Amino acid sequence: METVPERRRTAAVVVFALLLAAEAALVAVLVTVLAIDLLTGDVEAPVTAIALLALGVIAVVWLVAIALGIFAGGRSWVRGASTVWQVLQAAVGVGALPAEIGEQGVGWALLVASLAGLLLVFWPSVVRWTRRRDD
Repeated sequence: METVPERRRTAAVVVFALLLAAEAALVAVLVTVLAIDLLTGDVEAPVTAIALLALGVIAVVWLVAIALGIFAGGRSWVRGASTVWQVLQAAVGVGALPAEIGEQGVGWALLVASLAGLLLVFWPSVVRWTRRRDD
């Protein structure tokens, strides 16, 4: 009979889940600010603001689901979902680096968080934890 390796929630798993939860919280703050701006009429393009608001809400729900999926049960789908998020976040960070377009500090913060997330998603204990599949 084949033995199944022990799965336990390591510090890397907890840090990874907390990183994604923090990213979800920051996106939620941005969505809230955008919603307030939209309600007060402080936007130049309301249709664009509504589209960004919808995408932001979807991103928050996605990130919360990933963080819960990692922390609660270590489902295998979270590796792919979190990798996609980290790559998208890194792309936004790179786009914010040119001084004339965005904020360099924000760009670097996004890049560092993305690199940390990408490192953690492939960390051996995180990979072991996220091998569980839904039957």
